[in-house]
Amino acid sequence: MKEILSFKLIIPRLIIGGIGSLLLLNMTALYVIMRPNLVFHILTLLAICLIVYGIMLPKISKKIHVAAAAVLMVPVVFASFLMIYGNTTNVDFSEDVVIVLGAGVRGETVTRILAHRLRTAAEY
Repeated sequence: MKEILSFKLIIPRLIIGGIGSLLLLNMTALYVIMRPNLVFHILTLLAICLIVYGIMLPKISKKIHVAAAAVLMVPVVFASFLMIYGNTTNVDFSEDVVIVLGAGVRGETVTRILAHRLRTAAEY
Protein backbone atom coordinates (compact mmCIF):
# COMPACT_ATOMS: atom_id res chain seq x y z
CA MET A 1 0.00 0.00 0.00
CA LYS A 2 2.83 2.36 0.84
CA GLU A 3 4.46 1.69 -2.57
CA ILE A 4 1.19 2.64 -4.36
CA LEU A 5 0.91 5.80 -2.28
CA SER A 6 4.49 6.82 -3.08
CA PHE A 7 3.92 6.05 -6.79
CA LYS A 8 0.92 8.42 -6.80
CA LEU A 9 3.19 11.17 -5.51
CA ILE A 10 5.82 10.73 -8.23
CA ILE A 11 3.85 12.59 -10.92
CA PRO A 12 3.01 15.67 -8.78
CA ARG A 13 6.60 15.75 -7.52
CA LEU A 14 7.92 15.65 -11.09
CA ILE A 15 5.49 18.35 -12.23
CA ILE A 16 6.22 20.70 -9.30
CA GLY A 17 9.96 20.09 -9.45
CA GLY A 18 9.94 20.44 -13.24
CA ILE A 19 8.11 23.77 -13.11
CA GLY A 20 10.54 25.00 -10.47
CA SER A 21 13.52 23.83 -12.52
CA LEU A 22 12.25 25.47 -15.70
CA LEU A 23 11.56 28.71 -13.83
CA LEU A 24 15.05 28.64 -12.30
CA LEU A 25 16.56 27.97 -15.74
CA ASN A 26 14.56 30.92 -17.13
CA MET A 27 15.76 33.16 -14.30
CA THR A 28 19.37 32.10 -14.97
CA ALA A 29 19.01 33.03 -18.65
CA LEU A 30 17.37 36.34 -17.77
CA TYR A 31 20.15 37.14 -15.30
CA VAL A 32 22.59 37.16 -18.22
CA ILE A 33 20.57 39.56 -20.40
CA MET A 34 18.93 41.91 -17.89
CA ARG A 35 19.66 43.78 -14.72
CA PRO A 36 18.09 41.87 -11.80
CA ASN A 37 15.36 43.67 -9.90
CA LEU A 38 13.01 42.76 -7.04
CA VAL A 39 10.64 40.73 -9.23
CA PHE A 40 13.61 38.75 -10.56
CA HIS A 41 14.68 37.84 -7.02
CA ILE A 42 11.12 36.94 -6.00
CA LEU A 43 10.72 34.62 -9.00
CA THR A 44 14.09 33.01 -8.31
CA LEU A 45 13.06 32.39 -4.70
CA LEU A 46 9.74 30.97 -5.92
CA ALA A 47 11.60 28.61 -8.26
CA ILE A 48 13.81 27.36 -5.44
CA CYS A 49 10.76 26.93 -3.17
CA LEU A 50 8.96 24.91 -5.86
CA ILE A 51 11.96 22.62 -6.30
CA VAL A 52 12.25 22.04 -2.54
CA TYR A 53 8.48 21.59 -2.26
CA GLY A 54 8.56 18.98 -5.04
CA ILE A 55 11.40 17.10 -3.37
CA MET A 56 9.86 17.20 0.11
CA LEU A 57 6.25 16.58 -1.02
CA PRO A 58 5.66 13.26 0.80
CA LYS A 59 7.04 14.62 4.08
CA ILE A 60 4.97 17.81 4.18
CA SER A 61 1.85 17.91 6.35
CA LYS A 62 -1.61 18.58 4.95
CA LYS A 63 -1.79 21.98 6.69
CA ILE A 64 1.24 23.19 4.76
CA HIS A 65 -0.27 21.91 1.49
CA VAL A 66 -3.44 23.91 2.17
CA ALA A 67 -1.45 27.02 3.15
CA ALA A 68 0.71 26.75 0.00
CA ALA A 69 -2.38 26.40 -2.18
CA ALA A 70 -3.97 29.44 -0.52
CA VAL A 71 -0.82 31.53 -1.01
CA LEU A 72 -0.54 30.49 -4.67
CA MET A 73 -4.21 31.32 -5.28
CA VAL A 74 -3.75 35.00 -4.36
CA PRO A 75 -1.82 35.97 -7.53
CA VAL A 76 -4.07 33.76 -9.67
CA VAL A 77 -7.21 35.48 -8.37
CA PHE A 78 -5.59 38.92 -8.74
CA ALA A 79 -4.48 38.17 -12.32
CA SER A 80 -7.99 36.90 -13.14
CA PHE A 81 -9.46 40.12 -11.77
CA LEU A 82 -7.10 42.19 -13.92
CA MET A 83 -7.95 40.16 -17.03
CA ILE A 84 -11.69 40.51 -16.49
CA TYR A 85 -11.51 44.20 -15.55
CA GLY A 86 -9.13 44.91 -18.43
CA ASN A 87 -11.64 43.57 -20.95
CA THR A 88 -14.37 45.96 -19.88
CA THR A 89 -14.52 49.23 -21.74
CA ASN A 90 -15.59 52.44 -20.08
CA VAL A 91 -14.62 54.87 -22.85
CA ASP A 92 -17.33 57.14 -24.26
CA PHE A 93 -15.03 58.91 -26.78
CA SER A 94 -15.95 62.36 -25.49
CA GLU A 95 -12.53 63.03 -23.94
CA ASP A 96 -11.01 66.47 -24.42
CA VAL A 97 -7.44 65.39 -23.68
CA VAL A 98 -5.02 62.95 -25.30
CA ILE A 99 -1.83 61.86 -23.56
CA VAL A 100 1.12 61.15 -25.85
CA LEU A 101 3.77 58.89 -24.30
CA GLY A 102 7.17 57.55 -25.16
CA ALA A 103 9.33 60.28 -26.73
CA GLY A 104 11.43 63.17 -25.56
CA VAL A 105 12.18 66.86 -25.90
CA ARG A 106 15.81 67.94 -26.28
CA GLY A 107 16.10 71.44 -24.97
CA GLU A 108 13.22 73.23 -26.70
CA THR A 109 13.30 71.01 -29.81
CA VAL A 110 10.77 68.22 -30.27
CA THR A 111 12.29 64.93 -31.46
CA ARG A 112 11.13 63.39 -34.75
CA ILE A 113 9.44 60.52 -32.93
CA LEU A 114 7.49 62.88 -30.68
CA ALA A 115 6.53 65.08 -33.64
CA HIS A 116 5.16 62.03 -35.48
CA ARG A 117 3.23 60.90 -32.42
CA LEU A 118 1.81 64.39 -31.87
CA ARG A 119 0.61 64.54 -35.49
CA THR A 120 -1.01 61.13 -35.15
CA ALA A 121 -2.65 62.18 -31.87
CA ALA A 122 -3.94 65.39 -33.47
CA GLU A 123 -5.58 63.32 -36.22
CA TYR A 124 -7.30 61.24 -33.55
